[in-house]
Amino acid sequence: SFLLQDLITWKDYLIQVAAYNNMGVGVFSEGIRIKTKESAPEEPPSDIYATVLNSTAVFIVWKPPSPQQINGINQGYKIQAWQQEKVDNTWRDVLVRTIKVAPNLINPLEEQNCTMSDLKPFTSYNFTVLCFTNPGDGVRSQPISIKTEQDIPGEVSDLQFDDVSDRELTIKWNEQKEPNGIVLGYEVRYKIKETSDIKQVNLT
Repeated sequence: SFLLQDLITWKDYLIQVAAYNNMGVGVFSEGIRIKTKESAPEEPPSDIYATVLNSTAVFIVWKPPSPQQINGINQGYKIQAWQQEKVDNTWRDVLVRTIKVAPNLINPLEEQNCTMSDLKPFTSYNFTVLCFTNPGDGVRSQPISIKTEQDIPGEVSDLQFDDVSDRELTIKWNEQKEPNGIVLGYEVRYKIKETSDIKQVNLT
């Protein structure tokens, strides 16, 4: 037996064996055909760009890698959203969302796109795209940084009353956990119970 090395991934080979002696090489055996196994893609998708659609969705476009660098049957693409989070006093990219997109079987080299939704408003993300085969994920593309649009603020927290007297009281609250943008002020509404006369105060 003999180990053939440095073969090309996912390639068809014809293998023949012949004996030789002092008189020369004998008759080669009838060849056997074999295909090397698949591997993960060696090249990332290219020409990636992203466009913000609204406060929770981003439109992403990319071009497939070269077919020679996919190293197998393209099973699709993974579009991943990353966020910077502090872990053990070190800022790291943390994967927060992944969606899969099937390859274009009619034209494998054609530009592809998708929309990633359910993102957080007014939040910065790094987006990457990779191609994958059965053996695993290929190389991720260079990250594209983008920030979603603003949206209406979330609910304030810990609303409570203090210093209640016969004619007035103090309202206290904490900032909302999800500002969803740059907070410009607060609007306080109040009314006498079981009446429809609502009074309103705007605070910076």
